[in-house]
Amino acid sequence: MKTLYLILAGAIGGLIGSMGLGGGTLLMPILTFCLKVSPKTASWINLVCFLPTAAVALVIHANNKMLEKGAVIYLLAFSFLGLALALPLLGRLPEVVLKKSFGWFLVLLGSISLIALFIG
Repeated sequence: MKTLYLILAGAIGGLIGSMGLGGGTLLMPILTFCLKVSPKTASWINLVCFLPTAAVALVIHANNKMLEKGAVIYLLAFSFLGLALALPLLGRLPEVVLKKSFGWFLVLLGSISLIALFIG
């Protein structure tokens, strides 16, 4: 069963990750809840899996003139700011806090998606 979860998570996560939809949104819950991997380990696995996918998608989108350079610059700058603020906390937070935080993040993300779907 573990192998099946990994195959499905990799295939589906790679597919949606290549479209810029965040394959880690699928991979993280599968690793942490289904396979009982610690959130810290799951985050590193997620990075290793999706950095190559993101790099390929970036090249393809750039070649197809589908990048908004201004938005990319802002997103990169504030992503690094968020990273700088979060890194000192990661080693200090208990895993249960990380799991609950990610769970609530998924609930929020799902709620926003449903609202956008029905309200438009």
